[in-house]
Amino acid sequence: LVVGLSITDHYGISWDEQLNRKLGYQTLSYVLSTLGVGEGEASTSAEEARNSVAEFGPFFELVLAGSERALGLEDSRAIYLMRHRVTFLAFWRGVAAFFLLLHRALGDGWIALLGTCTLALTPRLFADSFYNSKDTVLLSLFVVSAWTLLRLLDKKTVGAAVAHALACAATIDVRLVGLLLVGLTLLFLGLEIAAQRTHE
Repeated sequence: LVVGLSITDHYGISWDEQLNRKLGYQTLSYVLSTLGVGEGEASTSAEEARNSVAEFGPFFELVLAGSERALGLEDSRAIYLMRHRVTFLAFWRGVAAFFLLLHRALGDGWIALLGTCTLALTPRLFADSFYNSKDTVLLSLFVVSAWTLLRLLDKKTVGAAVAHALACAATIDVRLVGLLLVGLTLLFLGLEIAAQRTHE
């Protein structure tokens, strides 16, 4: 975490980052105007956003646009450094969830740490963790959702269900492939119910 945050400025801007930022601002403008708490058009530019939205959702770009606005950033360098730091923090959260998954599966903290380091230090993935606000964030949220699913299977409480639902919703709204989580959730819950009925 410390190393990642300290070397954020070593990475440049990806070819589509400006388009991603624009989608985030279009979404933020739409949300604020719908809520009646800010300036903005009542609808986004559908033609401009159509191809982007077909590929990925605006959830994380909305987070980035909201952060940029809340911090009052205007300098382009400060804006993209902030975007890269927040994207890296999302990746780091996913890495932490991956450690928890491995520790649960293997029961050994050191082996789980080794596996986590292997994931985090994969060169291409590590580099993307700064400027790729789509695929890296999808990976991270998918891992977090897998962890919340296990928590839900352990303790079927309203809180666990809400946490898993929010994690799944965020994942789906980064990329539609996150819909796999809905199927996995129903599958594992169904298997558990079937196992309970068999024991009865």
